[in-house]
Amino acid sequence: MRGDPARPGEREPADDTQLNVEPLSGTEPDGTGARFVKLAGRTVTARPWLARTLSAGVLVTLLIALAMMVWRPPRSALLPPEAAPAPTATPRQFGAPEIPPGTGWQPAGPSAAQHIVFAPSDSSTAYTCGAPGLGSLDDPVPIILDISRDHGRSWQSLPTPARGMWCDLTVNPADASDVTLVSIPSAPGQTSPPPRALTFYRSFDGGVTWRPWTLPADPDGSAAPVTWYHWAWAGATLFVAHYVAGEQENSRLAASVTRQPFTWAQQNGLFAGAPSDARINDLIGSPTALYLDLISQYQTCPPDCRTTMQTRDGGASWSRFTGQYQGQPVYLLQDQVAVASMPSLFGQVSYPTDPSGEGRTYVRAEDGGFTWRPLAAPPSHLIIVQVAQVPDGTLYAELHPFPGTRLETAAPGIYALAPGADGWRFVAPYPHSRGWITVGWNEQGHALALWGGLPPSRSDYPQIGLEMYAP
Repeated sequence: MRGDPARPGEREPADDTQLNVEPLSGTEPDGTGARFVKLAGRTVTARPWLARTLSAGVLVTLLIALAMMVWRPPRSALLPPEAAPAPTATPRQFGAPEIPPGTGWQPAGPSAAQHIVFAPSDSSTAYTCGAPGLGSLDDPVPIILDISRDHGRSWQSLPTPARGMWCDLTVNPADASDVTLVSIPSAPGQTSPPPRALTFYRSFDGGVTWRPWTLPADPDGSAAPVTWYHWAWAGATLFVAHYVAGEQENSRLAASVTRQPFTWAQQNGLFAGAPSDARINDLIGSPTALYLDLISQYQTCPPDCRTTMQTRDGGASWSRFTGQYQGQPVYLLQDQVAVASMPSLFGQVSYPTDPSGEGRTYVRAEDGGFTWRPLAAPPSHLIIVQVAQVPDGTLYAELHPFPGTRLETAAPGIYALAPGADGWRFVAPYPHSRGWITVGWNEQGHALALWGGLPPSRSDYPQIGLEMYAP
C-alpha cells in the first residue's frame, strides 16, 4: 500500500488483510482526490497511445477537472491519507445526489488508532496502531498497538519499541500472531531537517514481544534512510519495496520468506525484458503469487508503459504476467484484497474503441490469471477504486465517479456484489475521511462491519480515530 511522505506517489499500500477498499503489502490509504489522479493515470499510462488519441478538448477537460479536485503528486509515491488535500465537489447536472460522507458511520475502536487490519486466518483478531501522545510534529512519540479478539468490540493496549508520528501494520495471512509494524517519524513533505528513517518491527506472538526487522543494506553499501514503502504478502512471504531519501523512483524489492530475514529479490530477473527506466509502482499479493507492477516514467516504452511481473517462489524467479480477456491485455487492479486462501485476482480491460477509458470491463480470475470472467458492470459513470472479497464470496468495492464526470445515475460510495448477483448494491456512503475502508467478517464468512478513518484535525496531521458502519 503507500507513498513517500517526502515525495507523494502512486499508491498506498494495500493491506492484504482488509478491504482497504489495502492491501496486502504496503499499508495503505490515500485521499479521495489522490485516487482520482491515480485512476486517470492508470488509464493513460497503461495505454500510452490513448493519450495520443484523446482529443484536445477531452484531454483538457479531464486535466482541468483533476486539477480542481486535487494537487497532482509525482508519479511513484503516495502521500498518506492524512496529508492528501481534500477534493472539492465535482458539479453535477443531474442524477442521484451524493450522500454526505460519514452518514450512518459511528466512532469505534481505540481513540488514537490510525489504521486497522483483520487477520485473514482468524477474522475475530484485529490490530490497530497509533501515537496517542502526539502533540507536535517535531516530536515522535511511542507507538501503541491495540489488539481485539472479538471482531473489534473490545481492545487491549500493548507497548511497542517504535516511536513516530504515523504507523502502519500488516498481518501474515497464514498466521494471526505474525504482525509487522512500521513507524514513520517524520512529517509528510519534510525536507529540513532531512526526514528520519522509517523503522520496521515484527512480532510473532501477537504484539507481546517485538524485534527489529531490518531491510538489507544496499548492494553498493549506501545507508540512506528509508522514507517510504509498498508492502504485500504472497502466502507467508512478506515483500517490501522501499524508497530512500533523495530518490524519485524505486527499484528495490526485499522479501522475508517464512519468517526469515529480508533478502534482496530484485536481482533475480525482476526487470528482465522491461524498459531500462522501469521502476516499481505497486505490489499485489495473493495466496500463491506476488504480482509487481512496473511503470516507465518517461513514456519511452511503446507500445505499453506498464509491465506486470510475477513470482511464485518468494522472489527467487520472475516471469511476465500476460493475462488477456477477449484479446485485450488485463491490467490488475492495484487496490484489491482477497482474504485467507481465496485466490481471486481482479483486473480491468480498456478498449481501442473507447479512448476515454471509461468504458472499461472489470474481470476476475481464480486460476492465477489464466482464465478471466467479467464482473457485473458498476452503475453508469462509476469506477472501482478498491475491491475486496470476503470468504462468502461477496465483493465490496469503493466506487467513485469517473474523473471529470458531470453526470451520475447512481450515488458514489461503498457497493457490494453478492455471488451470482447481476448488479452492485449500494451499502454505505464514504466514511468521514473519504479514505480507504476495511471490512471485518464473522466465522461464517459474512461481512460484519465496514471500518474507516476519521478525518485529521489538520491537513499535515495524522488521522486519529476510527469509525464503523454495519452493512
